This record gives sequence, C-alpha cells and structure tokens, in this order.
Amino acid sequence: MTVTNVHKSLDALAITVTAEFEASVERVWQLWKNPRLLEVEDGFADDAGIPNPDMPTTRMRVVLGERAGGGTRVDIVSTFSSLEQMEQLISMGMEEGLRAAMGQMDALLVA
Repeated sequence: MTVTNVHKSLDALAITVTAEFEASVERVWQLWKNPRLLEVEDGFADDAGIPNPDMPTTRMRVVLGERAGGGTRVDIVSTFSSLEQMEQLISMGMEEGLRAAMGQMDALLVA
C-alpha cells in the first residue's frame, strides 16, 4: 500500500507524507532506527559534505504508529522556513522522491 496521502499546506509551510504497511511497527522501525520519533534537518551539500547555504533546507519529523486493523502508519512531516523554499523543493521533485523512497520499503519489509 505504501504512500496513501501527500498533503501540502502552504499556510503551515509543511508537507505531510502518510504511508501504510502490512508489517508491524517494530518491523517498520527497523528501517528507521531508534528513537521511535525521529526529527532531522535535511538539505543539500557538495561532494565534501559541506552544506550549500544557497539551497533550501527542511526539517523532517517521522512518527510511526499502529494502523487500525493491523500494520503500521508512518507520517513524515517536512516543514520549511518559507513558502519560496517549499515551492522550490516541490518543483525539484520532493513529493515524487518521497513517494519513490517510501515505495521501496514494502519490498524491504517482506525480506
């Protein structure tokens, strides 16, 4: 099933990706590591790992929980500093990239 919803809120400067899996929360979490609530800042860097201050960054918060009827629900909320940064990352394919990355998890959870 994987990604079930992508909600873009221009007012909140946030994108929320929701995915659902047949696997348990514990099994899905093995793909993410501990703690069960993960928050990271994501951005762009050069080949040496030096952040590029000219490119936008986003703060991503991952929350895992049990899905009604079994399985796991994953919510990833990405927040931005400005509407311009949000629109830039959307135009660069952020939504499609998140869908593709989350879509790969089903095969890994079966293994």
